[in-house]
Amino acid sequence: MLSPNVLLVVLDSVRAQNTSMHGYSRDTTPNIAEFAERATVYKQAKSPGVWTLASHTSMFTGYHVEEHLLTFNDHVIEPGHSVWEGLSDRGYQTGVFSHNPFLTGGTGLEAGFDTAITTNQEVPFSEAVDPYDYADDYVEFIRAGISDGTPIRSVLNGVVAKFEPEVLDGLGGWEVDKTPATRCIDTFLDWHESRSDGPWGACLNLMDAHWPYQPHELNWASEETVALATELESESLWKFEGGQRPWSEWEAMEDLYDDCIRQADAAVGHMLRTLEERGDLENTLVIITGDHGEAFGEQSAVRDVTVREHGSGAIHESVVHVPLVVNWPGETGGKVVDSPTSLTWLKDAIEQATLGELESDPLQRPDKPVLASTHGLDPDETKYKKGTKYVDNMAPFQSHSRAVYEDVEGGVRKYADSKIQDRPRTSATIYVSNTGERSIEADTDSGRTESEFADIENMGVKRGSIEIDDQMESRLADLGYM
Repeated sequence: MLSPNVLLVVLDSVRAQNTSMHGYSRDTTPNIAEFAERATVYKQAKSPGVWTLASHTSMFTGYHVEEHLLTFNDHVIEPGHSVWEGLSDRGYQTGVFSHNPFLTGGTGLEAGFDTAITTNQEVPFSEAVDPYDYADDYVEFIRAGISDGTPIRSVLNGVVAKFEPEVLDGLGGWEVDKTPATRCIDTFLDWHESRSDGPWGACLNLMDAHWPYQPHELNWASEETVALATELESESLWKFEGGQRPWSEWEAMEDLYDDCIRQADAAVGHMLRTLEERGDLENTLVIITGDHGEAFGEQSAVRDVTVREHGSGAIHESVVHVPLVVNWPGETGGKVVDSPTSLTWLKDAIEQATLGELESDPLQRPDKPVLASTHGLDPDETKYKKGTKYVDNMAPFQSHSRAVYEDVEGGVRKYADSKIQDRPRTSATIYVSNTGERSIEADTDSGRTESEFADIENMGVKRGSIEIDDQMESRLADLGYM
């Protein structure tokens, strides 16, 4: 049997409870749900971290967040630890495609990918040279376009960057109107079609459901909600935590969020059908998941905060529980797994599948606890400093939070704790059913979290920090990371 291809599709910020595979009242993921009928659905999949850099690092390396310690925007990982590097060394053609700068912007996660393309929404041809990478150095920009073999498309990108998309008058203007997922997937499909023979591996990160929520079509949101979202974009979202805006306004954003999930799902459906038409789906390990979820005003059980978005120290199920659908090479019958699964185990799964060593499902480890953690915000971060303008007490957003999941009848039991500097540790024991219902069983975890994390050590894979340039800082700010 030929070595299977690998396709990892990450639905950035998509939480499990808002997907069709988890019985959501809105049919947000009909295409993925249809594909899941021939695949394995892991009902209790947990993200090891609650934001992009931490979670992807765990998926790529197999290390828990507490082991790799890439916990802030400027952290970088040493080469030699990513599953993609192993695939590349074994002759796989590899590529990563995303508008998220953490995957293509020098954090080290791009290591092992022969091709790393930032599918920039601001220019029509993401496979060509991006003028935003060259500021006002037009000579170097033109030289890069020539050496890259895309001079005409690069120049058109430059025209868009300098003026407006409309000046293209049809010379690629259709590209500007693509959704983030369509742009990313079309770029991947072009790469897939142009590659040479042999196995391939690709990671696609689809940013549609990440803030700011900007669906091209409205299924559940209203024009009033769109107007509200536009207004919120120009303000600090910390006003919700500070009490300057009502939480009902943020809760309304879920309608837009659902439309964005549906948008990404449509693009994924197109991709899967295209790969099948090309005869390249059957021998491909397909993994569809979320790197973390999103919160819309849920209350934390271990911190005195209401949770919004992700990445601010929350370990709530809304940001940890993610969808996970895996179609193993040759798998044709649908299957459901209820025991807790960690995305940290994906590296082992990819390695076993590509080496022909699959004897059982490597993502089913019912006797092994699943771990998740987050480090919250640092007072030196721009995002934290913005919060101080609106929130009197920022301490809860600095918390170091951890969770342990174990398999129980009809769901999982979650042990969680949270520690804020110079304050006592708080904890809780929470039951989470397979239908998503939650109940607090105790206001303590009886030390279970501490004991499970006791053997977790720093693996020394963090190389240090990078200097975030103006362009990357701007992109991170647009996405709410700064």
